[in-house]
Amino acid sequence: MIDPQDDETPKFFWEGQLPNAKADGEYRGILRYVSKNITRIFYATLTVQGSSSVNYPKKNFTIKFYTDDTYTTKLKVEFKNWGLHDSYVLKANWVDHTHCRIIAGSEIWRQIMESRSDYEELPEEIKTASGHGATQGFSSRFYVNGLYYGLYELIIAKKDING
Repeated sequence: MIDPQDDETPKFFWEGQLPNAKADGEYRGILRYVSKNITRIFYATLTVQGSSSVNYPKKNFTIKFYTDDTYTTKLKVEFKNWGLHDSYVLKANWVDHTHCRIIAGSEIWRQIMESRSDYEELPEEIKTASGHGATQGFSSRFYVNGLYYGLYELIIAKKDING
């Protein structure tokens, strides 16, 4: 099953403290994912992500998943058909209130790549990479300790875009 479905905006519920600066380091907690089809509960850490965006009121967060409450063994999780990854980014898009630059840009890139007349001659790494090397993402609602925090996009961390 590919989750979430294209016609939905799933929810992430964070239980724990929320980091406010890079210097805060990793904060441990429980992250619950709720879509139309499934609910999953994860042990996870959040850290503030980004460089220029750290100065905005609404922060980006790197999420890392773990198998249990010792937070020692990473857990690989799959969303959509992106393959298994142990970390993702919740992108706040403070400067993109439409929340479409990443998702729309990636979809345009995918369509351009697949419509190329020389697509079959491209390196296998490009053809098989998630989004043909472009960041993949979907919109989600983010809650912190039961309170709505805002609309975010869950995207693949840069380190994992090509595998």
